[in-house]
Amino acid sequence: MPLTYDREMRKIILILGLIFCSSQSFAFYSVMESGDIVPEGSYRISAYPQHNLTGDYSGLSAILGVDTAINESTSVRAQVGTGAVDFIFGGSAKWVPIPDVDNQPAIGGAFGLTYGTKDGESILAFRIHPIVSKGFDVDFGKVVPFASLPTGLTFFDGHTYYPLNLVAGSELIFTELENVRFQAELSFDLHDSFSWVAIGASYDFK
Repeated sequence: MPLTYDREMRKIILILGLIFCSSQSFAFYSVMESGDIVPEGSYRISAYPQHNLTGDYSGLSAILGVDTAINESTSVRAQVGTGAVDFIFGGSAKWVPIPDVDNQPAIGGAFGLTYGTKDGESILAFRIHPIVSKGFDVDFGKVVPFASLPTGLTFFDGHTYYPLNLVAGSELIFTELENVRFQAELSFDLHDSFSWVAIGASYDFK
């Protein structure tokens, strides 16, 4: 039986949604995107669990997000999440002035603001994610490796943190499921943060 995008995406969202409900970590530090921009007139819904490997917030949590394009080089994202953080919501904008063309990698970045609460205390995080990525055609579709040095400011419980991470990840697009992207990333704590691994999926629709 041929696969349909809607049926497969519902399965993906259901599986990730089950994971979404059992959380013990901050998840809004993640990058989980390349320099590709959502096609104009389309939306991209994404879901991913994140497992923190080090620090005081080790455990599992997840994020749901929706992206749409402003123009061919700019997109915006709204996201919500839960976990050890009771609830978070936020928004970001991604600008990629140098696109992935021929031998040239995509170079750009995202910046945003996230607000949440944990044990009655407010969390406010300003994030900047420089992004470099390059897509490669393969037999089954396309692979888009990306790298980032996400940083910013986080205010929590009367303290100010300056998190910095090194992130390496990739997007995977199958020819038979061209509207679906699978993402995975590994992050290393460089300062005031934690290391994590994340894996998820996104779906483009109009």
